[in-house]
Amino acid sequence: MTKTLIENNLRAERIAAGFGTVEQLAERAGIDPVWCSYIEDGKVLASADEYRALLEALGGIPANRIYDRTWRQLTLLEPAQGMAAMSASWHRWRDEGQMLISREEMNYHIKSPGPEHTAEVYVNMSCGTQRSPHLLQDTVGVLEALGVSFVAAAGPSASCCGKPIMTNSSVEAFERHRQSRVERSQAWGATTHVNWCGACQQTATSVAARHELADGSVHPVREIQLLPFLAEQLRVLGDKVAWQRAVRRRVLAEGHPGMSNVHTEMHRAIVGLLSMVPGVEVVGLYDGWWEDSPCALFGLEGAPPPAWTVEPESAAEIAEHRQRLAGDIRSRGADTVACMHFACHQMWSRYASDDLDVVNPVSILAEALGCAHPDRYQEATRHGDPQRLLDESRPRWQEWGMTEQQAAEMAESICTGQYVIYNVALKEADAESYATTRRVNAGSFCGGCGACGNASHYMKTARS
Repeated sequence: MTKTLIENNLRAERIAAGFGTVEQLAERAGIDPVWCSYIEDGKVLASADEYRALLEALGGIPANRIYDRTWRQLTLLEPAQGMAAMSASWHRWRDEGQMLISREEMNYHIKSPGPEHTAEVYVNMSCGTQRSPHLLQDTVGVLEALGVSFVAAAGPSASCCGKPIMTNSSVEAFERHRQSRVERSQAWGATTHVNWCGACQQTATSVAARHELADGSVHPVREIQLLPFLAEQLRVLGDKVAWQRAVRRRVLAEGHPGMSNVHTEMHRAIVGLLSMVPGVEVVGLYDGWWEDSPCALFGLEGAPPPAWTVEPESAAEIAEHRQRLAGDIRSRGADTVACMHFACHQMWSRYASDDLDVVNPVSILAEALGCAHPDRYQEATRHGDPQRLLDESRPRWQEWGMTEQQAAEMAESICTGQYVIYNVALKEADAESYATTRRVNAGSFCGGCGACGNASHYMKTARS
């Protein structure tokens, strides 16, 4: 294994602490020097014990100096939110989605697919995607249009990558889940796992790497994130792709250069994917932590949040924010924002307008292939009227067995965005956090105050 799988800042911190070689650091930390070199080279993710030992050996530096938050979660260094909270989120995402899709419209599995299937590819469509079911419908439609042999599932009982089990339960329980998942895919004949969510991709690849380097067991399926997989399929098919129409869009690809290398690759993959779609012009990359970006709600580790995120915006403030955001995006030469992640798409949907389209890259591809579905989540967040959604969706939520009170709560949740922030704590300013360092290195941010709004610091040119 030669690929840098888990980008980190260990080498820089080691040198800054006066350790000339990785062997010297390993001796101080009490870690096998070969294994320590694997950690520094990004071939394996440090365990919680290894991470604590490294931090102490480096002089007690903050945990955010070596890994960004998404990789650090998988080290199990810090406590997770707990299975009760995770289960509540799963149920809410499911129930919100059921306000927006009928049983008949559902073209994917929400319970674990049985052994009777035959497929070359298993598509793990994650859990939070259920809030925007059109993304799941479009994914299935695109894969069918491209002739992929696949089984697709969404939701914790059908597709969970196991990260919540690992971080909230036990490694043993996670390993049982992981093995069962792989055996199920192998029974279908699948040799590839496609992951919708970046966190799912991180979980699958980092655990597989640890097993391979620790005991020589090679992961029997390929793990790949959805966006590069779709680009790969388009390249293989070439002029055999059955395009139905040209899609006239000038797109800014939204993403988060301060997050993991997996998320950075997803961000850049939008450019490669959409450049193959007839009619689409990708005009650049957009930093999802830009001051007016709806994704600023997530909070960048090491950067203070913009002032507008401190309190929920009023209807008038949202309308003004929409106008301001549309003007900004238009000034960059775009009319459409395509987000790398479903959570980003959900947050941006509230700020879509007649002057700014927010369309996921998969849905843009679905438009060109003639298999796009209506984005009812975005429609509801734009009009913001819970009673209207409750009335319009009545046949759907009644079909799913919801009471009127339950449906009213979900309508309120969708239209007001009460639960749009996924338990992500905003961090204090720390210009030396690895997330901030990654953002600076990406060229989209000056690295000064931690939340600058100077347009000259924006990365205007898309990089392939």
